[in-house]
Amino acid sequence: MLYRKLKSTFLILLTFLGTALVLTGFVTNTPPLVPDAYAAPPSNYGILGLWNEGSKTNALVGTAIAQGTQVTFDVNVTDAGTLKGFDINFTFTSSQIAYAGSAFGTVSNTALVSCPASAGCLLDGLSVLRNTNVTGTGGNSYRLSLVDQDSAHPTISGTGILFRVRFRTVLATSVSGIHITSSSTLQNPASVPYTPIDGYIDSNAAATANYNIAVSVATTTLVRPVSRFQTNSTSPALTVTLSASGTFPSSVVLKAWSLPLIGSSAVFTPSSLTAAGSSSLTVTIHGGPQGGSTTTPPGTYILALEGNSTVSGNILIKVAWLKLIVKAPAAPVYNISASRTSFNQEAGNWTAVTISSSLLSGANDSLSVSSDCGTVLSGGTCTFSPPAGVYPCALSGCTYPTAAFTTLMNVSSLTSTTLGVKYIHVLITTTGTYSQSAVTMPSETVIAGSLQVDFPLVNDAKLKYVDLNANNHWDVGEPVVYDGDNSGTFNAATQTLKTDTKIKFVDGNANGHWDLGESVVYDNNNDNKFNTGKFNNDTLFYGTRPLNNTALAVDTHLKFFGPGVAWASLNSVVYDANANNLFDTGDTNLYGNTLDIIVSGSPANLAALKTDPLIRFYDPTRLGYWLNSSTAYDANNNSLYDVGLTITVTLNKTHDGQVSTVVEGNRGFAYNGVSLTGAAQLRVNVTVTNGGTVSDTYTVNATARTVLKNDGKIKFRDANGNGIWDPGEMLFYDNDNSGTYSAGDTVIGSGTPPALGTLISLDFNLVFVDSNYKGVWACSTLSGVNCTAGDAVVYNPDGDGLYDTADVVAFGTTPSPGILVAQTTVTLAPAAQQVVSLAWDPGSLPRGYYTIFGAAAPVVGEFVITNNVGSYPINFLQKFKGDVSGDCKVDIIDLSTVGAAFGSSIGGAAYKANADLNNDNTINIIDLVLVAGSFGQSC
Repeated sequence: MLYRKLKSTFLILLTFLGTALVLTGFVTNTPPLVPDAYAAPPSNYGILGLWNEGSKTNALVGTAIAQGTQVTFDVNVTDAGTLKGFDINFTFTSSQIAYAGSAFGTVSNTALVSCPASAGCLLDGLSVLRNTNVTGTGGNSYRLSLVDQDSAHPTISGTGILFRVRFRTVLATSVSGIHITSSSTLQNPASVPYTPIDGYIDSNAAATANYNIAVSVATTTLVRPVSRFQTNSTSPALTVTLSASGTFPSSVVLKAWSLPLIGSSAVFTPSSLTAAGSSSLTVTIHGGPQGGSTTTPPGTYILALEGNSTVSGNILIKVAWLKLIVKAPAAPVYNISASRTSFNQEAGNWTAVTISSSLLSGANDSLSVSSDCGTVLSGGTCTFSPPAGVYPCALSGCTYPTAAFTTLMNVSSLTSTTLGVKYIHVLITTTGTYSQSAVTMPSETVIAGSLQVDFPLVNDAKLKYVDLNANNHWDVGEPVVYDGDNSGTFNAATQTLKTDTKIKFVDGNANGHWDLGESVVYDNNNDNKFNTGKFNNDTLFYGTRPLNNTALAVDTHLKFFGPGVAWASLNSVVYDANANNLFDTGDTNLYGNTLDIIVSGSPANLAALKTDPLIRFYDPTRLGYWLNSSTAYDANNNSLYDVGLTITVTLNKTHDGQVSTVVEGNRGFAYNGVSLTGAAQLRVNVTVTNGGTVSDTYTVNATARTVLKNDGKIKFRDANGNGIWDPGEMLFYDNDNSGTYSAGDTVIGSGTPPALGTLISLDFNLVFVDSNYKGVWACSTLSGVNCTAGDAVVYNPDGDGLYDTADVVAFGTTPSPGILVAQTTVTLAPAAQQVVSLAWDPGSLPRGYYTIFGAAAPVVGEFVITNNVGSYPINFLQKFKGDVSGDCKVDIIDLSTVGAAFGSSIGGAAYKANADLNNDNTINIIDLVLVAGSFGQSC
């Protein structure tokens, strides 16, 4: 193969003509002017050659060319991709032939050589820079260098005629080769590799030496093996024949050019001949994955089978052409199944399903598994383990059917997913690793119309098909027909239409004729009105049902097909567009099921029809029979149009305890250490609903959780500069709220205070337990600038304002993560609702602020638990014992408050709830004693 450096300062353009250089007289090996070629570089090298169109050869031998005769050669390229320029140089024997002109476009002077686009010339009509156009010293060479400068066509095809060159015979017996020199280049813009095929002229009536070359076939096809350890060769070998045409050369060497560059070879046996005879040609390609380092690329390659001999100091080349078609391995065909194709699932649960697939034929391409779970289950998932793989095959190849590839599919729904029947579709897609054709299966075939996944399909016994391959089931491409007369024969030519003047329409646009969309009816009483009622009902054939007494019009193109002279029930009603009284192309079937109608394909008239029950149609209006309906082949017989293996999932919610409201039963405070009994106990009312489908017993409870509050003066020293508090970083109470540690600020906890002026930062997730009811953090024990006891400081990363075990206690006593204050059980039937009243004694609850939640504990098998806790909890304050006024100390104010209300009962003007410490609805000596017992104490 030749790579040439550009001899011009410009980019040079050349296109490889797919011209077949064949032996004169061997018609079977004569290709068209520009043969088809699909394997572009870098899959194979191009060919640059000379070609005499008149004699269909590169070598004019023994044609008794007279002295002074002008001979024209096309300079052709084949399979060179696209080109920008070229620089081509020929050498020849100037004493034998002389350069007589060249052209790369149309020339008006018929005496000169011309190269029109109609002949396949690539540069005709383009803007071209001719850089070099010279004959060499002594006239024994010619060089042409061109660059494509056309803005509309910046490059040209690499298959076609670059230019034409003309030579004149100098002697009565001229013999000369026309050699494409090694300095010749094709550019785009880098050099494009090619194989040269030289020209030759021998004007002797009896040639100095000559032979013909032919190959036994014009085209050979090889299917690439799958395995990289396998090859495929022409079998039997091809025969290349060399026959003498006068004196046979002393030796002819055989070569094959423009083979695929990767993984291919061509071997001639023998590789040369010294007399007329034949050689066996074996072409071999190599298997492997697409793009593999030894894998032969698929495509159509035009091979030049060259005979090369030396005659009187000249190179005589003869060429036969062979089309080599390399096919990738057949695309995979496989099945897919599931360990279960339907199941029930509780919303929020998961189900495991094993998906299996075996390769039935074709290449063992890599595969992946997918589904539409995310859409079908409204955010649910189907995860596959593994999600991809290959079928188990030996390196030497597959045995069909293969063992199964299996993957475990985990189907998970959300608790929020709408209940009901869902259809999940599982797809296996192969990537074309070897076959180079991606395949997705299974996918049911739409025969006519369009369908969405999961559209229901129904049968009509009159839907039939033409069994072209006699295998007793419908195959893709076989015609489908609606057999209206149910005769088992397609009777397209004998369907005569009849007129019934009672067939009328609603002329909505008042144009005097029926238009698509306008309602068509049967006017039973022929009163030109659409009647509906108890005694007279007209029949609607097509369109929207008109209002009662709507005016009707006649269009003589509206006809029916059926026996008798008048329309009868289910007889087809048709718009006869061409008014020829035959149902044919262009007519519209509006109603009924008595006509033979083509659904798909081109069945012959009187073709025999067969039934395949899997041919079904979509009937959205529940008409009950096919009428221009979308039609599909329901391969898996599940009465749904599927793409993928369909798995039916019925989402249920068998168990679902729901808590809607939590209401304070009597009051929202109590006193620490004051036990309440009987009717005096506090109450939390929880509304519980059974949202499931079975009766369930629920444990209903109320839980108090500690409230956390914000104080913007709680700050920290951000030692690592990450902007958030981390355990171990020092806490401060920034009394002056300056953002720096300054005199008067408190160090919360132990540790040596930093230097004054040290920056301290705010993190809103640092909150505190307000055990002293002050609304701000308080220190109870101060040692110098260090607070050693006080309100607990908590890091609350979720920001919910409630303490739980995930929160970090940065200072102080750890709060309770939740205190069960009361619980009971209640049994509810499906859909039943009940307000559950929980009584509780708050006496042991530590003082502070709380939020009380009402909840129903999940029952066995319950997955929807997000609604088991009431959305709106109640606030509760546990006060310091005896602190009636709420100032965190018990003094004369508290005693006088109780004393002022002494003897009053609930509902009375003097009654104060906070003075009724034991909540018995009466302020008496018990309340006074409770306050007096704590007199002088404080938080």
